[in-house]
Amino acid sequence: MDPDSLLEVRDLHTHFRTDDGDLGAVNGVSFSLKRGRILALVGESGCGKSVTAFSLLQLVRKPGYIQNGQILFRNRDNSVTDIASLKEGQDALYDIRGPGMGMVFQEPMTALSPVHTIGNQIMEALFLHQDIRPQEAEKKAIEMLRLVGIPSPEKRLKQYPFEFSGGMRQRVVIAMALIGNPRIIIADDPTTALDVTIQAQILSLLTKAREKKETGILLITHDLGVVAQTADDVAVMYLGKIVERGSVKEVLQNPRHPYTQGLLRSLPGLSASGSRLSTIKGSVPSLHNIPSGCPFHPRCEHFKPGLCDVGGPPEPEITAEGRKVACVRHPDIPKVSPKSIDHDRALAAAQAQEAKDATPAPTKSPEEKKSATTPLLTLRGVCKYFPIGKKAWWQRQPQTYLKAVEKVDLDIFRGETIGLVGESGSGKTTLSRTLLGAFAPTAGKMTFREEVDGPETNLHELTHKDWKPYRQKLQMIFQDPFSSLNPRMTVEEIIGEPLLIHGFAKRGNMRAKVKEMLARVGLNPEFGNRYPHAFSGGQRQRIGIARALILEPKFVVADEAVSALDVSVQAQIINLLKDLQEQMDLTTLFVAHDLSVVRHLCDRVAVMYAGRIIEVGPVDELFNNPRHPYTQMLLSAVPDPDPDVPMNFAVQGEPADPSQLPGGCSFHPRCPECFAKCQTERPDLIGSRQRASACWLEEKEK
Repeated sequence: MDPDSLLEVRDLHTHFRTDDGDLGAVNGVSFSLKRGRILALVGESGCGKSVTAFSLLQLVRKPGYIQNGQILFRNRDNSVTDIASLKEGQDALYDIRGPGMGMVFQEPMTALSPVHTIGNQIMEALFLHQDIRPQEAEKKAIEMLRLVGIPSPEKRLKQYPFEFSGGMRQRVVIAMALIGNPRIIIADDPTTALDVTIQAQILSLLTKAREKKETGILLITHDLGVVAQTADDVAVMYLGKIVERGSVKEVLQNPRHPYTQGLLRSLPGLSASGSRLSTIKGSVPSLHNIPSGCPFHPRCEHFKPGLCDVGGPPEPEITAEGRKVACVRHPDIPKVSPKSIDHDRALAAAQAQEAKDATPAPTKSPEEKKSATTPLLTLRGVCKYFPIGKKAWWQRQPQTYLKAVEKVDLDIFRGETIGLVGESGSGKTTLSRTLLGAFAPTAGKMTFREEVDGPETNLHELTHKDWKPYRQKLQMIFQDPFSSLNPRMTVEEIIGEPLLIHGFAKRGNMRAKVKEMLARVGLNPEFGNRYPHAFSGGQRQRIGIARALILEPKFVVADEAVSALDVSVQAQIINLLKDLQEQMDLTTLFVAHDLSVVRHLCDRVAVMYAGRIIEVGPVDELFNNPRHPYTQMLLSAVPDPDPDVPMNFAVQGEPADPSQLPGGCSFHPRCPECFAKCQTERPDLIGSRQRASACWLEEKEK
């Protein structure tokens, strides 16, 4: 074992026993983790990343088991323990979990007990492994919370997980992993469910922990942008095997395996709007049906019959750069890099624009001109408040409210896709659900004009019964493609149910319409008799899209429709939504917190913070010249997949609490440009309906 290595994994095999035999989730994985370095393990869902991480701590439960291999861990006394040979209940394994290796789980809410205080959960790790007094443990817990950036740690120590935001809960989980001063931290997708701003803070925190303590970190993720900004080394995993391994600069600036290249091409960037994203065809196959030869060959654009599909999986070869690549054709594969991908996208977008400019624009009739300038939906002064607590009739103090949406003015034009972006808690989902009638607005006006010359409908005045015909015209695509689908219904029943409810079809002629819609969203029309569990995450999201579009609505809300997906699947869904918008002339409100996704899909962008829209404008103009400091902060927090482009993220702090908004501009406690007026007066949108910003800097610079 290398003297600088904290961990060496040698030929690890982790299998699961099933009625059809053993399934190999991890098949011969080998890597080493050195002191003070971050190793990223990347790949799509289903490739074995999390199973590898759980194997390192012997946390794989039955029917899973480690079938073969070694997991060599260097103890503090420099002795080496093979974790793979240990059994549950042994003291040596107990001593490694916590003091030796700390684990940061993917979902912070499920990793924390809802019935115990944050302090008790952090201190528990100390009581289990150290002989320490309660007063000393509490002092250490407070110091650790302060280290991970939790404000007022003495107060927060006595609170429960539900009183914390998602980003703060993830910091608590990191504090629990660090409190035992482990030699290794295993971070299993620690930022997947977080805003880009909180993600940047968490990644910075992990990096600092590595630098101060010379800790080794195994970072598991599917986001190559995150890898580029934090890791030193990277191992790319596909179907239980590492297919490429090397330093971050070598692998990301010159990927040699087609799978790594495909992941890099799928990642949306901030360079070109409107360009079509490259995708990896198909999806990760089931462990029941692993292809012969190279397991990636059915999805590979460089596949060569008789070479790639014969024999067993190729063994990694060491290239001239010193990295390992498991591809028999890697010397012949053209080179790609983040810069070349950005260049190709920009060139494709420019060529498309030139072709568009060269084509004489058809003369628009007065009706078409009116249609382009008449909003489909108009919002004026829309507010949505939620009462906090109960107020008895004899209590004199006024009822307090959480102001989730506050005085929103917005025009949504026909045929456009408008992005609504901001951090969690900014009011995006509340506004979109108010638009669809799930919430009644507290104040303001919402009007819907289906036809240009038709009457306006005041949506806020509709009764529950009156809303029914408008449910067909206003639809929603939900964030989680699994929990939004009924597991007891077939796909045909799920997609066809809206047709039956609104009387557009009967069970006899429903099947033909469902098959047509399945084909439209890129699914096999014959899959209608299957259940949701039989589909991948990307396929389930396509089912959700088909259900929303089966009634041919005029307006669709896509609420974080791609945030839970792998980057490869995400690219497929982004392209699909763009195609469907053009084919069906859809008007879409795309709710997201990731501006890189919004740039590829949207025509205009509205940025929301603390319940208000603080900037709006055409996508290219807003990205190239963001006016509001909050928009600038969001853009700076998007990780670039090029390791040579550092992430310049400096703004800290938590999003404003809608129940206790600060005076003046709500963003001023986090704003680096704040001056006196920002703290006392709240700015309104300054500019036109097309391009405006709610910032006093607009006035100051004039």
